[in-house]
Amino acid sequence: MDRVGEFWRSDRVVRLAPVGAVVCSGLLPLVQAGLAFSYVGNGIGTGLWSIAATAVYLPLHLRHV
Repeated sequence: MDRVGEFWRSDRVVRLAPVGAVVCSGLLPLVQAGLAFSYVGNGIGTGLWSIAATAVYLPLHLRHV
């Protein structure tokens, strides 16, 4: 059996799934908050509000995940 097949059939993938869910759930809101600064028509205030809102809800969201 090749190494790729062995990896996908092993319990390593099962152990990595929760880590992947937490990483994805943490990174996507941070990227979106960062993008708030680059949208056309948005000022610095919009980006700062986005970061503030993300800072408030993200710890609770990650705890839930």
